[in-house]
Amino acid sequence: MPRTQAADQLFDDPVFDNGEGEDNHDHENENDQDEDEDESIYPHKAGRIPNEAKELAHAYQKEYFEKMEALATKYGKPVKHFYILVGDVLPPGRREVSEWGVFQSWYNSFGEKRKPANSTSS
Repeated sequence: MPRTQAADQLFDDPVFDNGEGEDNHDHENENDQDEDEDESIYPHKAGRIPNEAKELAHAYQKEYFEKMEALATKYGKPVKHFYILVGDVLPPGRREVSEWGVFQSWYNSFGEKRKPANSTSS
């Protein structure tokens, strides 16, 4: 399916650059390297996220929400359906919660720990 003009604008943003295009380099030699060297691709700095980065992240999020709302308005669909489509929101559950399932989950997490060590399971 061909990309629309809006999608082209979104993917032209350097934040969404996937490495394809002019700067594409040979990936054959990367498979031979250890996983420890993956950190050099995305170097991490210890400490808090800078305020400038926080502001940019919030701006991108706001822009994303605005574009999703515009898309929903354009096609006359609830915006929630578009979030489900792209995986940002999980669809609602179809079944009720089973009391037996809840008990089994609780027992698996806490039930055996409450028993004394010298007791037998009968």
